Amino acid sequence: MNRHFIWLPVLTAFFWLGSCTFDTSGLGKINNDNVNNVNNAQCGNGTLETGETCDGTELGGATCLSQGFETGTLACATDCLSLDTSGCQDNPPVCGNGTLETGETCDGTELGGATCLSRGFESGTLACAGDCLAFDTADCQGTAPVCGNDQIEGTETCDGTDLFGETCQSQGFLSGTLACLGDCTGLDTSACSNCGNAQIESGEACDGDNLGGASCTDFGF
Repeated sequence: MNRHFIWLPVLTAFFWLGSCTFDTSGLGKINNDNVNNVNNAQCGNGTLETGETCDGTELGGATCLSQGFETGTLACATDCLSLDTSGCQDNPPVCGNGTLETGETCDGTELGGATCLSRGFESGTLACAGDCLAFDTADCQGTAPVCGNDQIEGTETCDGTDLFGETCQSQGFLSGTLACLGDCTGLDTSACSNCGNAQIESGEACDGDNLGGASCTDFGF
């Protein structure tokens, strides 16, 4: 037999094996697609997806109670990665116990410092509504004064340029410009002066002929 024919099957097998290598170029894409399917959860679509703790109103069955609180409304954080317990409460407020608690506007006589005046009225007695969720202004009267409108109203001493006819002189000073305090509760005499009464007073270096013992030599002359 011709020896060339003996090598022919061997060479054929060699070239066939050499051309049958694995093509792995697509495996990376498949793996990336799988990763992307996990990481591309859409926060805000109301559907709880892989990687999310919650989504919108979809809390995965969680409640304030399951989070260790007594009552309240559980919510989802805006990034869908955690639960928002700011609306949960350890103990519900008890309306009528005279104690201002979370969720209450007032409770009995506990008004949190609010008055008829702070609610926009001129006078009267502020109260708390029976459900502790609002103020009862039924016994408030009039309209509260508006400080800063240059009109003396209600309990104001003055308002802006309206000084009720008062001046620095009427306040016992010799000169200066009288003003009104920013909250309209009193007169501002900081710009009033007694300069000219020959008495050295606070803020004065001298007054008339009263030089406080100073002379030209004190100033290098």
